[in-house]
Amino acid sequence: MTHSTYTPRRYWSEAIVVTFVVALAAWWLQHNPLDVQISQHYFDDAQQYFPYELHSFIYNFGEYYIWFLPFGLGALWWLLALYYRHQPAKRNIFIALGLVFVGTPLASGVIKQFTAMPRPFMSDAFGGDVALYGDFWATPLGKGGGALPSVHATSGFIFMSFYFVAYLRQQYTLRWVWLGLGVLAGLVFGWLRIMQGYHFLSQVLWAGAWVWLVIHIVFAPLVFQQPAWLMRWLNKG
Repeated sequence: MTHSTYTPRRYWSEAIVVTFVVALAAWWLQHNPLDVQISQHYFDDAQQYFPYELHSFIYNFGEYYIWFLPFGLGALWWLLALYYRHQPAKRNIFIALGLVFVGTPLASGVIKQFTAMPRPFMSDAFGGDVALYGDFWATPLGKGGGALPSVHATSGFIFMSFYFVAYLRQQYTLRWVWLGLGVLAGLVFGWLRIMQGYHFLSQVLWAGAWVWLVIHIVFAPLVFQQPAWLMRWLNKG
């Protein structure tokens, strides 16, 4: 495998610039009336609730089925890593995929306990008792709004990791297909939660920025075969 199309400068510039731009868009939207207006579209003013919250398919998908994607596939990637234990190139890719698929949603679930932005149905914008516009971090820490970043959107955005799987396999055109599918999955999963009143669009975008950065961190050792101590450990036959 050759990795000549990526230099460390280009790689980390891509990671930081895209993360910053998406995070800036999320922050702008978070403080813009458009964020509430999008959710307002799915809110029944007369009944004072989000009708899609209990929609059979959307409810079951959000509560149950979606978790087979990050955790079920994460377990599968690690089983495949074990199967390919004597083929380091394949094994290391599956190890990285498992880390992204399992670790990123779990980390998002922890982070959202420390951010202050509430879910739409809990906010004062939709009849709740939690102030929508306040500090980014919850005070005291650990008493957060439980909404930023969106774990459901995270579970879609993690498919962007195949961007680097295709790169490592020298499928340079296919990586853009995977990137597009990952972005689409994150937006679709996140939008279903917007319809239910569980997330604002800004919280979905925050998830996308976070996942993009994590994927770069996890795959960097495979792209550059560094650091040496990690590669020695990964490449044990």
